[in-house]
Amino acid sequence: MKPDVVNKLVLTSFILGLVASTPARAATFPTTGRTTVAGQAKVTFLLPEQPVAPAVVLVPGAGLSSSIYLGTPDGREGWAQYFARHGHPVYAVDLPDRSSAFFQARQDSQ
Repeated sequence: MKPDVVNKLVLTSFILGLVASTPARAATFPTTGRTTVAGQAKVTFLLPEQPVAPAVVLVPGAGLSSSIYLGTPDGREGWAQYFARHGHPVYAVDLPDRSSAFFQARQDSQ
């Protein structure tokens, strides 16, 4: 039996496990006086309109980002959309220190 293909998907993302700190460093270090945010994982979430199958978690290896699951170089949909259109909620994860989950530094407001 062929699964039904879902046309409407909800696409969103969220961050897990971030750690904020203002480390004491030498004056020449680029993040001196700034709050460094690190240790977070970014998760892109695709939810079919009516989930009918177990969730799928996609975690890239070899230092790659979750974008490899979100589309192809020639513009076609990726594995994330394929599974979501077949009724699976999909979580595509960027591990800490990879791609868009990487650390950020911001100037503290005084």
